[in-house]
Amino acid sequence: MSNRQVFETAASAVEQWLEGKEHLRRVSVRAAEGGLAWDIDLQGEFAPVSSVRLVLPAEFPLEPCRFEVDAQLELKLPHVERGGKLCLGLWASPSDLEAPIAAVLRAMETLQDDFLAKLQQPDWAESEFHKERMTYWSLHCTDPRRATRLDGRIGRVHVDTSGLAGWAYGTVAGYLHPGTKHGRFYRQVIACNGVDPDAVSRRHGWAQGTVVKGHALIVRLPVARPWTPTTWPKDAKSLNQLVASATDGQASLEGLFARARGDFKKHQAKHKFRTTHTGRQVPQPSAAPQLVVLFVQGSATYGFQVMPTFGLTARGVSIEPFEVCRMDPDWSLARDHGLPQLQARRSKRVLLLGTGSLGSFVALLLARAGIGHMTLVDSQLMEAGNTSRHVLGLQHVGHAKAPELADELKRAVPGIDVVGVRSDAGTWIGNNATLGAFDLVFDCTAERGVRNAVTLLRDTYFGKTPVVHAWLEPLCSAGHVVLSQPEVPWPIEDPANDLVNASDLSIDETRVDNPACSAGFHPYGAADVTQVAAFVVERVLAAFDDPSTPSTVWSWVRAQAFFDALPLTVKTRSIVPQSGGKLDTATTTRSLSDVLGQR
Repeated sequence: MSNRQVFETAASAVEQWLEGKEHLRRVSVRAAEGGLAWDIDLQGEFAPVSSVRLVLPAEFPLEPCRFEVDAQLELKLPHVERGGKLCLGLWASPSDLEAPIAAVLRAMETLQDDFLAKLQQPDWAESEFHKERMTYWSLHCTDPRRATRLDGRIGRVHVDTSGLAGWAYGTVAGYLHPGTKHGRFYRQVIACNGVDPDAVSRRHGWAQGTVVKGHALIVRLPVARPWTPTTWPKDAKSLNQLVASATDGQASLEGLFARARGDFKKHQAKHKFRTTHTGRQVPQPSAAPQLVVLFVQGSATYGFQVMPTFGLTARGVSIEPFEVCRMDPDWSLARDHGLPQLQARRSKRVLLLGTGSLGSFVALLLARAGIGHMTLVDSQLMEAGNTSRHVLGLQHVGHAKAPELADELKRAVPGIDVVGVRSDAGTWIGNNATLGAFDLVFDCTAERGVRNAVTLLRDTYFGKTPVVHAWLEPLCSAGHVVLSQPEVPWPIEDPANDLVNASDLSIDETRVDNPACSAGFHPYGAADVTQVAAFVVERVLAAFDDPSTPSTVWSWVRAQAFFDALPLTVKTRSIVPQSGGKLDTATTTRSLSDVLGQR
């Protein structure tokens, strides 16, 4: 049966059921939408809602029915979306195909319980508006019905509020497309506490076109303060009152104007004014200094563009609300990690040796987990063949891996301090490392020589700093991460092959040689290495968060079936799981002391 036939059958059943019911009448729907609709007269019982429209969409009952109210109730009542659609969380069920009337009844019950009945509660609307304030703020900022729209249109706005306490002045960098005539800033970046927003823009690849600097006032609001359509500032006066109230009178629009007067005088000398349809003289927006007020409330941020009409005075000021995209680490990274945990990680300094396939993904995951400072060391250049299992792509071929990866991380992750150096590990340590400079030394080279060098140089250059070694076995048959605390150091007689590895599989047996001297690679894919990288980083972060973690060996190992399928005989060890298929894996945790004690 086609979707159209399904709809006709279900709609016919509902139509027959509704026929003749009081206070209900059939209404037409737009031909482009299809479906059926009825208006339900509420008899004045649920003011200000006088009627509700029941709509069976053309995909009913595969899609749920919906309800609509007067579009003018948008931002006057909660859950009213653009055009009057009610957002009630209605859902379709497979049983609706056989029982479409039950589906409509279920929706009507939701309408009654979650909307109409709650209209009678005096504080419900304000509470709902505040609870989902970002949704309604977005509707307000994009509301086409507002009579006043400023000429200086706003594009996407990014803000970094790192370090904001109560309030602070900040700086705006607005960007115009080259040769633009409409004066619309396609992007604005705002920062405070001395951070240059243009530098932030350049770091993240946003600084394109002409930059125009401006000024911002950023104010933190208590989370409990209602932010609803009835409390939003509607004009410059109410905006100034909110600023004064939230800062105990320490800040004001006049203070913002005072900081911008020099810029404004320069603008007056360079640009003509023009007359709006209301007869007001306003600056040409193409280079007018941007004045912005931001309010930060928990994870929410609200913006107002301030447009003085007659110079930088309180006379004739217009305001325009706009949406803000927070990009500071406290927001963009703390979504997946608790803020106290994230802030603790932000102070950590990591030396990462080796930025190959495993090391590059480890660096990326550490950065996204909030590690604030990293030094990346690798001697190799990026090659085209690396791109199949490396964070970097073809655009980086021919460049040194470590500096290129550092630049990529700075573009991708806000707030991180990362430096990349082209050097072999031992040389760099001997020339640059100092006691106390790092909180963790992380070796991802998979080279026995580097592991030995770190062990030999540890006391001199790292002292009591924990050391981590991580590597993959051939064909990504296993991956290991070893946390070596000062009490149980990694020995100079490297035990990786004899005591840690899952098998005697040799790189000589699996290496694919290229037609050049000592050239070749060991086959495995990006999916393989990312699994191990996630395993490695998860355990290292846990150890970072708990400094008392003892020296430990964690292993990720493929099942015996993987080794049995290889075209050579491989001797496996006890950590290899005996059950499961070729793609199955298991993880183990061993004490490093116990592992070393096997010798």
